[in-house]
Amino acid sequence: MSMADEECSDAAGSGTSLQRDLSIGLAVALVVVMACQWLLVTLVMRQVVRDYVVSRLEHDAENLLANLDLTLMPGLALNPERIDPIYTQPWSGHYYQIHVREETLRSRSLWDAELTVDMPGQDKSLMTESRPWARSLWSITRAYYKQGHAVLVVVAEEMSHVERGVWVLQLGHGAISLLAIAVLLMLQRRALRRAVAPLNQAGVALREIEQGATPSLPVQGLFVEILPFVIAINRLLALLHARLERSRQAAGNMAHAIKTPLTVLMRLIEGEELRDHVELRARIVRQIELIRALTSRELKKVRLSGVRSPVGRLEMIGELRVLVDVMRRAHGGRNLRIETRMPDSLSAIIDREDLLELVGNLLDNACKWAVGRVRLSVTDADGWTLRVEDDGPGCAPEQFERILRRGGRAEDAEGVAGQGIGLSVVQEIVLDYGGRIALGRSEALGGFCVEVVLPLKAVA
Repeated sequence: MSMADEECSDAAGSGTSLQRDLSIGLAVALVVVMACQWLLVTLVMRQVVRDYVVSRLEHDAENLLANLDLTLMPGLALNPERIDPIYTQPWSGHYYQIHVREETLRSRSLWDAELTVDMPGQDKSLMTESRPWARSLWSITRAYYKQGHAVLVVVAEEMSHVERGVWVLQLGHGAISLLAIAVLLMLQRRALRRAVAPLNQAGVALREIEQGATPSLPVQGLFVEILPFVIAINRLLALLHARLERSRQAAGNMAHAIKTPLTVLMRLIEGEELRDHVELRARIVRQIELIRALTSRELKKVRLSGVRSPVGRLEMIGELRVLVDVMRRAHGGRNLRIETRMPDSLSAIIDREDLLELVGNLLDNACKWAVGRVRLSVTDADGWTLRVEDDGPGCAPEQFERILRRGGRAEDAEGVAGQGIGLSVVQEIVLDYGGRIALGRSEALGGFCVEVVLPLKAVA
């Protein structure tokens, strides 16, 4: 995993989730809305059922009053042919009770029980479990005046089956509401994923831009809300690339401008005027070499900074073989043997100049310190792994940090040419590609060993 991927993982682990926040907000809103709807529907449904039952009980009370014969008083009688037979069945769930002065007429369905007489107009729901005929009664009490007598009629109906129906309807409505909330959350999750999919694709494209595989973000198939953001990023990339090119060009011009005065100084040193001043000439030469080294270092820094120029997939093995041949000729006077262990073909997205400078610095450093053998190994396991080893004296572990700094050299490097910036440049290139570098001792050759791992998309 590259450093950028690790940073993204850390940010994702410590940051907030848009999907979680939206889901929580939507869930809370839906629960509140569904609960209010459920309560409203329940209240309205109960009121409708109550009004219907009261209306029917009032109709039964008026029917009883119409069929009440008061001419037989003392004594009350109803025309049995006009009374619903359900009032004659014991504990049928439909009951009436009529009061005229001191006399009371009860329905046969009441058996020997009595209904509670309330104030006229007060409709009540009586919940009683002790009597089987009154598990859940809704009753009304109405006062009438007929044939010169005050008549009080109480009509009741057992409503357990209605209560059960209302409860089942409430449960069904609640279950449907919960199902609707779950479906809406799933649809919202799917819509959010579809909405952020272009951003995920843009993230992949940015990583490809970082590796140099593409110069800009794709704009095809984007939502109109995201398109201006992507276009702005592409403009910024183009601007940064243009500025980088101008910086590189300016640095190159500066390097060429400095070369001429340095060449003039070198000729003056070789002239007759300073021939007798050996120590002075040596001091001036060291200063000139230092200027050249500093200039080269700053040029490399400019080239490594900023946005890398778009590059394609590079066939690395051919380039490395050419570089090895160059090193053999450069150090041909020492009779060095440079061994290579590489696959026949290996390509990756990497800048050619970065590759040559990275491997060139490592090989040149190994050749300077080697006694007779240098080995270059390249594999594509765990990314692109490169190892350069030599059979020289090696380096103590306590000096590793020092030699990776700009200008840092080993303590016993006085007799070896160089300015001590090779490994620092290598480290800059490695970090620029999100890789890692490890220093140590070669187990095979006994000298110094440098291992570089780059997370490149290599194809062997």
